[in-house]
Amino acid sequence: MNSVGSNMTGQMWSASRRCRLNPGEDEPVPLECSVRAAEPSDAGRVADALEEASGGLMSTMLGGRWREVLVKVVLTPGNEMSIETARIAMVGDAPVGVAVSCAAGTPAVDEALEQLAGRSLPRVAFFSALARPVLRFMSRHKSGDWHLTALGVDESRRGEGIGSVLLSDTHQRAVAHGATALTLDVDTSNDGARRLYERLCFVETERSGRAWLIGGAQVARMNLALA
Repeated sequence: MNSVGSNMTGQMWSASRRCRLNPGEDEPVPLECSVRAAEPSDAGRVADALEEASGGLMSTMLGGRWREVLVKVVLTPGNEMSIETARIAMVGDAPVGVAVSCAAGTPAVDEALEQLAGRSLPRVAFFSALARPVLRFMSRHKSGDWHLTALGVDESRRGEGIGSVLLSDTHQRAVAHGATALTLDVDTSNDGARRLYERLCFVETERSGRAWLIGGAQVARMNLALA
């Protein structure tokens, strides 16, 4: 599931029509906003973005230690949520947003999560079973995909176009990697986010089954063709 902190700007092409990543002409573009690779000191910020993007699933699975465990996961190299997959938006010297994305084929987070969950492992196993239809779907990616796992902007800086900078950076990374599609998952109950991504020319390609044991949660895979 994906968290949207602000509207996006920039331009992309789809197969059928030209698409602007900016859904409105009056969206501000932040001055002096840049994007850098995440560093170990950013692990807490990345963990918070992943929790928000999951719609609270991470804290549900891990319990009260969720942030401690998730920070350790982020600091563990070689998984889809590790620090090397994260980028940090900066305004001046202040970090204000996070994007987490990686290529299809990047090792899933499961092994790191199981190794680091400690006494929370039974809880992780229990809630993973309840959410299986959604989690299994979200773990599947096609060759050539570049998947956006999380995008979040500090609440106090939302509406300033910072999310647009992060999305543009993600797009550039995907293209540089030779990806053929930029993908993301969004909760099907989040109509606002789905409409936003549709305006940006993302197309819904499939949906997960419903996880009825956790309230019928369901996500949609959205795809933006890059080639």
